[in-house]
Amino acid sequence: MGISHSVPSGSSAYNSANLSYLIRSVGYLCLILATAILSSCHNEPNNIRDYYLPDLTTGPVVMVYQDSALDGQLEFWVHRLYDDGQIHSCQCFGQRLWTQRAIYEPRESGYHMNYLEILYPDSTGYDYKVAEILQDDVFPYVRLKEKQTIINHLKIYESSDSSRYVEITKNRFDDGAQAQMLFGKKTSTVQFRTVELFEHYEKGFVESKSRIKEVYAKDIGLVRYTKQNESGLIADLIWQENLSPSEFIKKYDLPVPCVD
Repeated sequence: MGISHSVPSGSSAYNSANLSYLIRSVGYLCLILATAILSSCHNEPNNIRDYYLPDLTTGPVVMVYQDSALDGQLEFWVHRLYDDGQIHSCQCFGQRLWTQRAIYEPRESGYHMNYLEILYPDSTGYDYKVAEILQDDVFPYVRLKEKQTIINHLKIYESSDSSRYVEITKNRFDDGAQAQMLFGKKTSTVQFRTVELFEHYEKGFVESKSRIKEVYAKDIGLVRYTKQNESGLIADLIWQENLSPSEFIKKYDLPVPCVD
């Protein structure tokens, strides 16, 4: 488990590795607090604030997932609420190396992303890059009207050369709400689908379009995440459990990532 990456030699192979890594990985933390846009109908939730994350008032929570698209690889997402109301979220593959860190700021309409830092592949290996956030809508407190969309738009510069960058644009749509059985318990869930456009600019550009489906459960958070592009299934994350930091250390014998 964990991240064990090597960057292939040669420009073509390197660019291919770059794109594959980013298309799969970038945006998970944007989506962990993403918008479930629901159509109006009876018995569906209107206030959806409690669907995106577990209760963080008693301390950080580690959400554990298995990715069936990667032979059951474990992923850990750590969320922490600070006194100023901001939520810090961090994604980690397997062991100690965190791959994304985001900060969400509470505003009148909901939480908005105000910071995103990712582990980015470059010609020397991997380095952390801070994304430029062009549109930050990710987490309204109530569902939106039917056919409305939420847009999250990011730009990531690969180097000091301003002509080399990646843009990621996510358009999210209503996909309904229903009760589902989770580990033997009937749980209210909200769902949405996203069309994600990934554009890589370097002397021209390469683009890839992905389709994402997500399920959020009340008082739990994200419980299912699937992502596909023209090459097939990229990710299929299935929620396993939520743990406190002490429970996580005891069970996995690992330090909790991103918790000071």
